[in-house]
Amino acid sequence: MLSGTQNRHGKKEKSLCDKIYRCRICCKVIRRNECRQELHRGLTTKCPSCNQYVIATEHFCYLKKISPKRPNERLISFDFETDQSSGEHIANFALAQYADGTEKMFNGYSACENFCAWLFTREHKGFTAIAHNMKG
Repeated sequence: MLSGTQNRHGKKEKSLCDKIYRCRICCKVIRRNECRQELHRGLTTKCPSCNQYVIATEHFCYLKKISPKRPNERLISFDFETDQSSGEHIANFALAQYADGTEKMFNGYSACENFCAWLFTREHKGFTAIAHNMKG
């Protein structure tokens, strides 16, 4: 049976030797609560998928299946059209679309400002806005 020690408050604690051991074959230090000494066969490694100590060359564990996340319906995609007749790109049209297909249009040379004023409201807190072909 494992021995214990007492801390300064008189409470029984496990000693370091009660918590870990070193394998004489592979020289790894292993926590007893993860792999009991009688189960460790040396030359084993902890599988990141199943968290068991296994012989890697003999273990064919596959990654755990991850449950798909619920689709995020708090998405807004948007695009701008610009007028560049002055040699500078100036937004003159913006279109935003919710995930359900509902659209919001902004016309004129104030389209960018109006779009931003509409987007950055409490109503859209927590939404993700994705620009079509956004660069730069």
